[in-house]
Amino acid sequence: MIAKRLDESLAARNKLYEANQQHRLEICNMKLQIKNLEEEKSRLQEENSKLQQQVQAADACKYSIFFLDFAWSIIITKKPFHQVLQMTILDWLQHLKLLWMWSMKEGHQIVP
Repeated sequence: MIAKRLDESLAARNKLYEANQQHRLEICNMKLQIKNLEEEKSRLQEENSKLQQQVQAADACKYSIFFLDFAWSIIITKKPFHQVLQMTILDWLQHLKLLWMWSMKEGHQIVP
């Protein structure tokens, strides 16, 4: 009778020990997942920051190209400022019209 009780106690203790080990293993795995997710988050934040800088640089280039195109047109054509401005505006409007027609054909929506 005592031996049977001891066996039952040992079996219960072993189950509790195994459950405790399993629980600790799950906690370690969760901590590892959290660490990996935090590293991924940090990496994505850095990547996002770099992409934001690239977008800002692209926006700046877009305006620089416009003004360089404008200045180059004045130099090459040797026309007065207002005529070049008028031609440049018409050029850009034509580009916008082509972009809009392409976007409608492709099913894209242009958002300003």
